[in-house]
Amino acid sequence: MVEDKENSKDPRYLTFDHRTPRKESDVVVAAYVINDMKSDMTESEFKKMVIQLASRFKGGPFDERVFNLKHWKRKI
Repeated sequence: MVEDKENSKDPRYLTFDHRTPRKESDVVVAAYVINDMKSDMTESEFKKMVIQLASRFKGGPFDERVFNLKHWKRKI
């Protein structure tokens, strides 16, 4: 699959992602869908979450300790 450089609604559209949420000095390129999923997580938190989700999808356990998200700022 090739990203759609013209359609900002395409999940493969290239965006800039902050490795640490709201830290303007450290950005990388990421597909829109990944950037949106990672949103308020650091790169490390996101990787841990993905690993735990993969474990659960394979029928294994999910370690809820990965929900210790330092940069989560959304209201509940």
